[in-house]
Amino acid sequence: MTTDEACLEALREAADRLGESPTKAQYEELGLRPASATIMEQLGGWNAAKERAGLETFDRGATGDQPVQPKPGWVDIPDDLEWGRPHRPTALVLQEPGETNRAKGSSPGGNPAMALRVQGPTLRVCSL
Repeated sequence: MTTDEACLEALREAADRLGESPTKAQYEELGLRPASATIMEQLGGWNAAKERAGLETFDRGATGDQPVQPKPGWVDIPDDLEWGRPHRPTALVLQEPGETNRAKGSSPGGNPAMALRVQGPTLRVCSL
């Protein structure tokens, strides 16, 4: 049977190897034992286990229950926004060349200011 202390030691070992508090996926990639499922069952959840180990935890409410990944180099955002910080609602739209899409929320007749005309395959982030 796995002890609480074995679980906590494994989490601390993962943090030492990674240089940061491990996500469940990062922990699993390291191949450490006990398994993440055992740690969660033994200590009442992933964040509860990390708290007991003295590690930083992830606040699910701050990002709508989704972890924030590092910003890819090909993504440009306006200077007044910060990656990973909540801001106005957005939509991701994948468009083919020559296609015109209207943003959700535009008037039934369509708002020309909301239409996008694309010259090449593009992933756009649009304000709603």
